[in-house]
Amino acid sequence: MNFQKLLKPLALLVFFSVSVSAFAAEPESYMIDVNGASLEYLDWGGEGPPMLFLAGASDTPYIFNDLAPEFTSEFHAYGLTRRGHGRSEKSPSGYTLEEMVADVERFLDIMNLTEVVLVGHSYGALEVMRFVQLFPDRVSAAVVLDIAYAFQNSEDEPSGEASGQLVGVFMPFDELGASLDNYRRFLTWNHRSWSEAAEANLREQAEILEDGSLVGRMPDFVAQQFGDDRQNWFLTHIPAPTLFVFSNNPSVDLAEGLSVDPALMNELAEEDAALSAQRRIQINAIKRDSPHARFVELDHTSHRNFIHRHDRVTEEMWQFLR
Repeated sequence: MNFQKLLKPLALLVFFSVSVSAFAAEPESYMIDVNGASLEYLDWGGEGPPMLFLAGASDTPYIFNDLAPEFTSEFHAYGLTRRGHGRSEKSPSGYTLEEMVADVERFLDIMNLTEVVLVGHSYGALEVMRFVQLFPDRVSAAVVLDIAYAFQNSEDEPSGEASGQLVGVFMPFDELGASLDNYRRFLTWNHRSWSEAAEANLREQAEILEDGSLVGRMPDFVAQQFGDDRQNWFLTHIPAPTLFVFSNNPSVDLAEGLSVDPALMNELAEEDAALSAQRRIQINAIKRDSPHARFVELDHTSHRNFIHRHDRVTEEMWQFLR
């Protein structure tokens, strides 16, 4: 069992934290044929115009079980599970950013959803930005939750080896997928606490075998195709009212309380600095090219800021949407 496949390509480079929220609402789950692939979509219900949630790479919309219900008093909340993820079909192709956006467009067509509020996290945020660029008249507003950043020079991209070593300090890799409890412990450290939404998402990401061990569901070729398409991720302009919520989540924060070799701490600091510099390039470009957008930056906050800083992000979203 190679559980590291569940963590890569993104999880070793993106550290996030989770705060326990008051509830995690279970949505209704449906299947729909979109551009030749059977995709799952979630429906949290609600009254008002549609709001569509798009999760990060390897995640599913179940990760929004805490967030989406916060808006059902004034919006009808949906989530779309992209192909190759969770219960959606693992098709042989269709994994470029343009093709993923085409799936979102077709889904909205089939569901007859107009004037949509799009909410995207990480890779899902890229889908939101690209969709609005192509179809600005179909979106009333957009919320971008810590976009997946594109490195301008592959030589500047950290390997993630230092972060991987830090994970190994906390728990050997071969123990991560040994049980659900082990992975909860890992997330409680790596993500700093646990939530029902995080567990619901994990159960969609991984299969729990009879012996209690976990096996990731996301095939290698999907991760590879995401990697090949990465040169198209540097998006900076969005022609719609947009709220950007950026996170700064240094991995050195996770070393607190661990017996970490000073040399590894130096490597972590260098890795954090390289990641921060690349993030800043794209953030500054977005601020330059999207001058009418609203920007929020959260320090010492996980990549999944909508969970780690649930109340703050929810408040910022309501202020923006109203």
